[in-house]
Amino acid sequence: MLAGFKRIRPSGSAWGKVGMAGFVVGVAALAFFWGRHGAMHAVAQGPQGAGGGAFPGSQADSDYKRRIVAYIHGNIPITREDLGEYLIARFGAQRVEYLVNRRIIELACQARGIAVSDAEVDAQMKEDIASFKGTIPDEKAFVESVLKRYNKTLYEWREDVIRPKLALAKFCRDQITVTDENLQRAFEAHYSERIKCRMIVLPQEMGSHKAFELYEKVKASEAEFDNAASTQFIPELRMRKGEIPEIHKHFGDLPSEKKIEEAAFALRNPGDVTDLLQMPDNTFVILKLVERLPPNTAVKLSEVRPALHKEVFENKLAKAIPVVFQELRQRAQPNILLPREAKPGELERQVERQLNIQPQAAPGAPAGH
Repeated sequence: MLAGFKRIRPSGSAWGKVGMAGFVVGVAALAFFWGRHGAMHAVAQGPQGAGGGAFPGSQADSDYKRRIVAYIHGNIPITREDLGEYLIARFGAQRVEYLVNRRIIELACQARGIAVSDAEVDAQMKEDIASFKGTIPDEKAFVESVLKRYNKTLYEWREDVIRPKLALAKFCRDQITVTDENLQRAFEAHYSERIKCRMIVLPQEMGSHKAFELYEKVKASEAEFDNAASTQFIPELRMRKGEIPEIHKHFGDLPSEKKIEEAAFALRNPGDVTDLLQMPDNTFVILKLVERLPPNTAVKLSEVRPALHKEVFENKLAKAIPVVFQELRQRAQPNILLPREAKPGELERQVERQLNIQPQAAPGAPAGH
């Protein structure tokens, strides 16, 4: 349920101030979607100084087989092909899906003459860091504080996350339109009345009977509400004792988001508590009104129209990208032939074959049996 809150907050609104936690969730999602370790760009071009590479079957394929990455015993070469096969055997089943996705994106963009420059990647990298609002000042801190937690390098982030994201954004841009109604809704989301609440979320495992019993207690007692808010199972809410960013008009499109918005705006007096709200995922939500914040009547739509247009466009683009990608994938009809995961014990048998080690006989077993 909480994932919905992180997903729908509009750029620039109070929901944009939730902080680092929501962004880090976004980092993980992007890394997974675009391919955490696919490194399609690395296969095509190679890291700087690596000399590049080639897809099997290309004109440079024979060169790929001959190019040397190391020597042993002074003159025995280990080639890029050796290294590739070594990595495929160990990580191919986990990474091939991501590699396929990257290639689908590249081919679609090549057909339209779409390319992403290094300067554009650099600019997006700076924007990603700036989104932390000073808590992460530079690339080094970004790597230490964020990427290491997801076992990613800066190169992987730039080439597996930023570059395909920018490519698909360019691919989708001409499909996005912003209407006057869109701008009006965005204006109301930012500048109309807002509701400041505290929230308790109860897990689905609690069941409706126990959830209602707790609801009755927190509704009748501020102390009980404080206790439940400070001990609930969602860490972000528990640490803030249930405090959440302000709820605004046009809060979201999902049923749970609409339900929360409607319930929050129905509260009239500070201390009022909503009914026990059951969400589509069978969690339960309780809202307690802190304050109704009046609309900002000093701002006119005409004054903020360009900024709202940009925000609405970017939000629509973000929603369009995964939809368009799924369409591209369906048209590509990928047929992955590489075996997925080794069966239990297969890895050990592979090592034994590679090292020419015979499995030890069980104690007391006849030799050769």
